Amino acid sequence: MNLERNLHKEKQNKKNIFHNRGSFLLEAILSVVILATCITIVIQSLVSSLRAIVYGRDYTRAILLAEGKMLELIQQGFIDDNFKEEGEFLEPQSRYGYIVEAQTQDGLKTNLNKVNVGVHWKSGSRKSQINLETFLLSSSAVEDDG
Repeated sequence: MNLERNLHKEKQNKKNIFHNRGSFLLEAILSVVILATCITIVIQSLVSSLRAIVYGRDYTRAILLAEGKMLELIQQGFIDDNFKEEGEFLEPQSRYGYIVEAQTQDGLKTNLNKVNVGVHWKSGSRKSQINLETFLLSSSAVEDDG
């Protein structure tokens, strides 16, 4: 009887050893899956952050370029009626383009033109644009006063 008990205990021990080995392997695989998932989430967050930083940088440059173009027009002090100009900025901002348009304000009976300065650029497959607007004296009003 003792012999039977000892054999039975040995069989139980062997089963536990194999069961523990399989359990350890399962725990290791589960740990690797959890770690890989966490790393993937962190990398996706970093990539999203980098995209936002690049977009912010491009947008800031476009605003500065548009303000510079608007400042040129303001320093001139006036603009021709129905003026339109398109172009690109010089290096290192050559991927940015601009459009300047002036429209007379007929309904207001003033000597002002509504001026729109738009800066556009392409970032990857996405096209972006910003616009600044102001009013400038019409060049015809300056000639009449002169």
